[in-house]
Amino acid sequence: MTIAFDPRATSVEELEHEIEALGYQAEKSAATAAPAPSVARSEIFGVPPDAPSYLGEALQRAKAAWKPLVVDFWAPWCGPCLKLKRETLESPELAGLLARFEVIAVNLDETPELGKFYRVSSIPYVLFVDSKGTVVDRLLGFEPPAQFRLRLEKALPRGEESPPVR
Repeated sequence: MTIAFDPRATSVEELEHEIEALGYQAEKSAATAAPAPSVARSEIFGVPPDAPSYLGEALQRAKAAWKPLVVDFWAPWCGPCLKLKRETLESPELAGLLARFEVIAVNLDETPELGKFYRVSSIPYVLFVDSKGTVVDRLLGFEPPAQFRLRLEKALPRGEESPPVR
């Protein structure tokens, strides 16, 4: 399993928390890899040609309206997925902000090929895509509304951040 993160946006403590939430033990060690380049590689969100029509249609709606995307990979048997949906994605505190996004829920039991295409190794897995189609953030696991809001705001065009959750 590979865990990717942006050290400019994620603290070591947050990374440790995510690793431990997956049931693994996290250990700090001295860095041996070369420093990351100053410009991160951009990843453009694409849709495979054999994807279900709802995915391509959602992407087209987002592009036409210049809306960012939230792509939630989940399964009905996944407790953390259901918790993310119930407590975060359906949260009244985030309703106004999420209305500014095209939100796509991908049931991996129905479309396991999409999990392979998007390299989903664990769920819930959420992609945050800006209005230009660039993946700007990823979430692996559950996250409460206040932290999820910060990820959403990364995907908004500059100057469109929202007030904090109360």
